[in-house]
Order: sequence, then C-alpha cells, then structure tokens
Amino acid sequence: MLINEQEIPYKILKKPHPPLMGRKDLLQKAIRHLCKITPDHISIIGPKFIGKTIFLREIVKYFQKNTNHYSSVFYWDIRQKFLENDQNFYENFFYGLAACLEKVDKELSEVLKNVKGDLAQNLSSIFELLEEEKQKILVILDGMDEILRKMSRNLWDNLRSLAEYSSLCLVTASRRRLRELCACPDSRTSDFWNIFYETPISLRPLETDQDWQDFLEPLRQKNISFFPDALRHLKQWTGGIPILANCIAKKIYLEHNPPQKVQKRHLKNISQKILEEYRDYLDEIWEDCSANEQKSFLYVAEQGEVNQKKLSASVIENLQIRGLIRLTEDKVRLACRLMAHHAQKSKSTLSFLYDAFEKEKEYEKNFLTVLQLRLEQIPHLDPELKNYIKKAIRDLHPQPKFALVWMRSITMRAFELIWQKELPNGQIPNSWSTAWKRPDKEGNPPELNPPSGKIPHKLSQQCYLLRLMCDERKAGQTRISPATFLLLDHIQSVGDLGQHSQKNIDFSFASSVCLSAVELCSRLSSELV
Repeated sequence: MLINEQEIPYKILKKPHPPLMGRKDLLQKAIRHLCKITPDHISIIGPKFIGKTIFLREIVKYFQKNTNHYSSVFYWDIRQKFLENDQNFYENFFYGLAACLEKVDKELSEVLKNVKGDLAQNLSSIFELLEEEKQKILVILDGMDEILRKMSRNLWDNLRSLAEYSSLCLVTASRRRLRELCACPDSRTSDFWNIFYETPISLRPLETDQDWQDFLEPLRQKNISFFPDALRHLKQWTGGIPILANCIAKKIYLEHNPPQKVQKRHLKNISQKILEEYRDYLDEIWEDCSANEQKSFLYVAEQGEVNQKKLSASVIENLQIRGLIRLTEDKVRLACRLMAHHAQKSKSTLSFLYDAFEKEKEYEKNFLTVLQLRLEQIPHLDPELKNYIKKAIRDLHPQPKFALVWMRSITMRAFELIWQKELPNGQIPNSWSTAWKRPDKEGNPPELNPPSGKIPHKLSQQCYLLRLMCDERKAGQTRISPATFLLLDHIQSVGDLGQHSQKNIDFSFASSVCLSAVELCSRLSSELV
C-alpha cells in the first residue's frame, strides 16, 4: 500500500515539520518561563540536527492555541534570508512583524508594511504603542548563529531597549550561547545578552525512557513494537540523535507491516542502509566536531570505554551533547555506533594529519609541502611571480626571515601584472583624480593628496591608488577585488619589514605570509584573465 509522504510522522529535514517527539519536559520548562506574569526571555541552545527548529515550532503551536498569554506569535527562521547588515535585519523584522500583527491590529500592520526612515526608532514606537494597548508579542528568532557574526553592537543595544517593553518577549535558538557566537568584541559587551534567563535551555539527544516512549509512539499506534535487544540496538546505534533516530524509525515505519515486533537483525540491516543512504547527514555531524573531538571520538570507539581523565572536560561535554559518547561514573563509552562506523572512513586521513602536524617540527616540515602543493594547483600562473613565491617557500628553512626578503619582489611583480591590465598606458585618468578631491558617494571627506598623472613609483603609493580603485564609494574601477587588495597590501607591508628588520622572524609568521602570497597569486590568476 502506498503511503502519502505527508502522513509519515518521521520526517528528515522536510516540511511540513514533524511534531515534537520526546523532550516534553524541556518544552514544559520553556512554556513555564514564557507564561510567567513577567515572562522570561529565553535562549535555546543545542548542536546541529538536535531538533531546535521542531522544538521552537512546538512553542509556536502551543501559544497559537493558547492565546491568553500572547496576542500573536512571530516566528522567524533567520537562515532563510541573507542578512548582510543591521538595515537588512530591521527590514525583514518589520516585514515579519507586519504579517504577525494582521489579526491583532490590521491598521498597524499596514503601517508597518510602508514604514520609512529610522527603522530602529520606529520599532521602538511600535512596541510602545502595543504596550499601551496591553498587547504582547512573542518573537521567536531561529538560527541566530549567522547574524551574530555580522550585526553591530548598535543593533543588539536597540533590541535590548525593545525588550524592556512588556509588549515583547524574545526566544532565540543557536548552537552555542549567544555571547560566544559574537564575532565582534564590541558586540559581546552589549547588555542585550543579559536580558535572557541565566541558564539556557540546552537540547540534548533523546535520553530518558519517556523521551523514547514519546518518540516511538507513532510506531506503537501502527501496532509495531520492539524486542528488548532491538530497542537497545536502536539506542546504541543512533545515540538518541534525533535525525539518525528518525532515519531508522522512518524505514521501520515504511518497511514493516503490522502487527510486527522488530528484531535486532532487522535493525542491523536498516543501520547498514542508513550508513549509505544518509551519509551526507553523518558527514555534517562529523564535520561539526573539531579535529580534537574527532580524534577523541575515534579513540573511544576503538577502545570501547576509556577513563574520563584521558580526555579533556570540554571534549567530553561537546561529544556528549551531540550524542556521540556517554559518561558513566568515570568511564567514557561509545554512544553512537552509526557515527563510529562512518568515522572509520575518515580515520586514515585524520591519523595522517595528526602525524603530519601535531608536533611543531613535523608541522614546519610538512607545511612547506602544503604550500608547494597549493602553488602547483593554481592554473595560468605568471612564471615570474610563481618563481618568486617558490623561492620564498624554499627559504622558510633554516632561517624563516629570509623568506620575507622575497615579498618585495612579489609585490612589484603583482603590481606590474595589475597595471598591465588596468592602466596599460601608465596614466591615472584625470576624472578619477579630480573626483577623489571631492566627497565620495556617501559624503565621506575628500582625499587630501590623491595620486594623479603617472602611476607612482613607490609601492606604498601604488597600494593607496589600488585601494581607491577598489572602493565602490569612490571614483575609479578595477577588476581587483577588495580581498585581493588586502592580501597585496599586507604582503607589501611585510616586504618593507623583510628589507629592513634584523630581528628574528619565527616560522609561523613567515609561513603565514607565504600562504598569503600563494593566495594572492591564485586570486590574480583568476581576476586578471
């Protein structure tokens, strides 16, 4: 009998989202926070594929059904939009809030759709008005990880001010604590992070008997049950990781005709199929672990169990919350056999990398090979530029400071290649020089002494010229990207150091400069075609 995909309760990252199965205790905990007379702003955290979105959508469903606490619920999956800056955030926030308010205040919703001017100030006015009207909006922000790396402190401070209104309650979801995800040190000092209840709600794998009972309920309703050893097998092979448990449960749901009791051999066969059919998801879970976590997991998988003192506390915690290991008293044991089998394929590569780079001497020796191989990968290389970089890599040993001597030659040749394409007559257009003496497109002050006439001889002045050409706010044009300019500017500065400094330069610094030179070479070969 054909089964409609929509009717299958076990879905793997497909819409419509399945209901929450398991972790009902955490859901009730979140709801209690949000149902207080003065509700708490709460943060949900958990690793990839742990079920944060399904958990949040269950909160949405609860408050859409129980309307005595909030006038409306605004759920926003931030990952669905490409947000580059604060303005993008506010624009999308307004759009979502307008849709959310349609049933509460249609007139205000229409106003929001056409709002102009200072969006942050307008947002404050809206929540002030909602507060006066005794309205309360639950705003749920899913996938905070990406925007936390891009937005300014100003945005977080504005959200902090909004959160003071009784008309707004916030729920966020991310893989780690919000403050930890901020790329900008200035943003980490914002008071926004202090508005949340001090302990985030941490989603972990399915662990308790009640979790598993809830998870397997759709199978029970279909009159499919498990022999005890088969149920143990299900837990041991998936580690309670929701997406892996769903993969196996879905196959059982589709392949077993009721009434039937699932045997261990059935699960073994299904588990082998999962390793092939869903290896992309296994890859993503594996790649979400650091190299040290991967190495530690493979060690536990090989040993069966190890004393917890042999692993760092942070590694144990991170592997535990992913469902890959479990800690019993002082013993660390394997929790997810699917991942252990999958990870074996990466073992030889991981072991090689550790052997090659774990110790400083091996790292220095083998990194030279990495640089040489990367240089050979680049097509259409200018022979002269390639030769300078090869010499710089060669001179990293035995005295790294000698590698820096080549940076000036690399810079000179790079500029020769750029000007041959960009300004072949060697002259800077008069229209550019004139425009640089005026405020730019955004009204920034004019350049005090911009280059004019012939391309300057000094490399520092050539960097200045290229910077102006790369700046979209200013006159001039070039096929050179801002990223390529930054690499060239860096190498030019190091070239000055290489010509004049007699101080010792260590391998780490010199090799990083050589890598920058290799990547400059790569970018020039593609941008100057």
